[in-house]
Amino acid sequence: MEIDKEIQIDVKGLWKRFLHSGWLPRLTFIGIVLMKVVGLLTWDWWLVLAPLWMISVMASIVLAGTVLVGITYPAWKPIYKSGSRLLREYKKDKETGKKLAKQQSLTTAQSVLYFVRRTLRFIFVG
Repeated sequence: MEIDKEIQIDVKGLWKRFLHSGWLPRLTFIGIVLMKVVGLLTWDWWLVLAPLWMISVMASIVLAGTVLVGITYPAWKPIYKSGSRLLREYKKDKETGKKLAKQQSLTTAQSVLYFVRRTLRFIFVG
């Protein structure tokens, strides 16, 4: 069975377009409102209170992630930069990329240790 090239659908592109279109928050809001309405109509208080609980859990996860990324940014920035530089070099020339990876392995390990120390210091000291 042969698939016509014009009929093929780019699922990844459609999903990306959907995420950037702003419909995901709208549909989430509509779902929450529908849960509340159905909960009120059926006197099922779990359906009324569950969306509030879900929103508070999601908000706390986003807030905790944002704080963690903000605190640890100086620690993982060198790891990210050295990794992207390694990838660029490796794409240009594989031999040079391998040599550079051997040279930077110690600095990457030091960066990871710094990241762990800084995170633990924040947790226990404040």
